[in-house]
Amino acid sequence: MDFIKYSLKLAKRAIGNTSPNPPVGAVVVKDNSVLAEGWTQPAGGPHAEIIALDLAGSKAKGATLFVSMEPCNYQGLTPPCTKAIIQSGIVEVYVAIIDKNPLINGNGIKELRDAGLKVHLATVTTMAEELVEAHNKFQLTGLPFITVKFAMSLDGKIATKNKDSKWITGAKARSVGHKLRQISDSIMVGVNTIVTDDPKLTYRDEHGQPFNRQPIRIIMDSNGRTPPDSQIFQSNSKILILTTDSGKHNKFNHYDTDVIVMPSKAGRVDLLKTIPKLGKLGITSLLVEGGSDLIGSFFDLHLVDKIVVFIAPVIIGGSNAPSSVGGLGVNNLSEALHIINKRVEFVDDDIAVIGYCQE
Repeated sequence: MDFIKYSLKLAKRAIGNTSPNPPVGAVVVKDNSVLAEGWTQPAGGPHAEIIALDLAGSKAKGATLFVSMEPCNYQGLTPPCTKAIIQSGIVEVYVAIIDKNPLINGNGIKELRDAGLKVHLATVTTMAEELVEAHNKFQLTGLPFITVKFAMSLDGKIATKNKDSKWITGAKARSVGHKLRQISDSIMVGVNTIVTDDPKLTYRDEHGQPFNRQPIRIIMDSNGRTPPDSQIFQSNSKILILTTDSGKHNKFNHYDTDVIVMPSKAGRVDLLKTIPKLGKLGITSLLVEGGSDLIGSFFDLHLVDKIVVFIAPVIIGGSNAPSSVGGLGVNNLSEALHIINKRVEFVDDDIAVIGYCQE
């Protein structure tokens, strides 16, 4: 068994439940057999290494630890993992990736080596980095990692000319797209999406049941157009309404809705001022779901880190049918935004294109 890849598999179990901590997996191994394993618990709970070491107990002495990310070496909400690793009797550690948190950033590995442990960096960097891409960006910049997700036809339409949009893609693609909500701290839509589609913006399982942990739902509503009876207000999870005029939002009395007045630009909430604000609120990852004008604005301002686009093998046509990306766009092809490190996946009959925006 490739134990470092197994630690990454364990880390995937934690993704979406650990913010602001990164999702991490750990495996204690001796004589090529797994003694114990663990993954990061929600913030304030034990880290992956601590769970695995506690389960291994005295058997950890002389064993090897495989961990998907460099162990922390400082006191936060929980004690440093490096101290527990050293005290457990672990003699060798394999690490998939260095933690870019400035408080760690190689210091965890140094502390282990200084204590006499053998420490190796693995060679699965790309796989490991994707698991913690939001954590790394937030640690280095204080800004959330921004993913734009949309579904469209082969000709780039998100609905017909009569605004019929259910459903362009199949059930499997919708399920995969829905999972993106679960791994995100927050979801953002424009007010037109609320008015037109009336979404709940919650993460629900394959049976339609909502999970306990829900992302923060953000509505970009510059002029107070959100209907008070929208479905988004019918579930008990945090809502942020970002506006330019608080007086128009006095009608909202949802138990956990905050109205935040933001600076405006051309009569709209200023996105360039919004993203740092979300970072200050502790939001490490943002999923932008629509509509096309909001998505286009994110691309126009070069705010997007990652795209997840589902393409259905259908042609909708119609010059008045809405397209997937609005905004100002570019004047010349040479200015077009390039997607790098991309991959293509088949999701039943649909195609998913996943990639990163070139800086």
